[in-house]
Amino acid sequence: MILICPICGASGFQRIASCERIERELALRDEFWAARIEGHAREEEMKDRTDVVHNTAAEIHVCDECGLFVRDDDGRGFAGDVYAPYVMERMLRTYIDAFRHKERLYRPLLDAKFGKGARVLEIGSYVGGFLHVASEWGWDAIGVDVGADTAHFACAHGYHTRQATLEECAFDDASFDGVFIWNTFEQLERPHEVIAEVRRIVRGVVVIRTPSASFYATTSSPALLGHANLLAFPHRYGYTTSTLDRLMMQHGFDAVAHHGDMHIPPTRSRLTATAKREEDEMRAMLANKSDANEWPWFEAIYRSKC
Repeated sequence: MILICPICGASGFQRIASCERIERELALRDEFWAARIEGHAREEEMKDRTDVVHNTAAEIHVCDECGLFVRDDDGRGFAGDVYAPYVMERMLRTYIDAFRHKERLYRPLLDAKFGKGARVLEIGSYVGGFLHVASEWGWDAIGVDVGADTAHFACAHGYHTRQATLEECAFDDASFDGVFIWNTFEQLERPHEVIAEVRRIVRGVVVIRTPSASFYATTSSPALLGHANLLAFPHRYGYTTSTLDRLMMQHGFDAVAHHGDMHIPPTRSRLTATAKREEDEMRAMLANKSDANEWPWFEAIYRSKC
């Protein structure tokens, strides 16, 4: 199979993880969470921990030119991804709490220029956690998500959500003050097409949150990779800050800042005391890391050049 990089178009790749390594990490991931969940967890409670779309023993390659990680398997579609309602309720609370802690970083990006009522779009709005918090900040927030269960759940909670791809929505030119893509960009098959559409509809800032390819490449600890949701690398693509900047610059965006962060888990309920202690120790270990690539996940902020 000849790989073509979806970012730079190059065809030179190096294998960084074999099928055998990913198969071992899949087993490690099952063991990791079995030891860190209190009591017996029902199958639906392991959604987005061990039950993920990219869940096969597939090779991981890195582009020689731009550094993009590519997972060989295509996975199943996200549109039919099944979520139990009670699990989504737990996820919603976790994500509301996580985004509330980001107010200092992100609210001033729009309030300073657009004030109250800034119009924002979230691509991959999941269960609606960011839409909830954006509304608390006084923003007019819309979400788009291809998942039937997640989009229905968000709508039922009063969050303005469309079950569609970004292109299908056909928003007006320059109709959003900000576009946010949290925990989704690494799964998008055609990143250039998505960013071209984002460039057309946004007149302010773009924020992208994605797992760090560098962290996966340089970390051998199963505990660190487990808490980062990077065991077996369950993502279509893996970005570094420079790879993502390269893509965005081609579409007329300038990089403003990069911030390293921990993984936002689907829920924190029923974690053992050991698991919570490990998370705290991991955060303390990373606290002095100034390079966003050294964190498990990073968030990048961009502004349109015009």
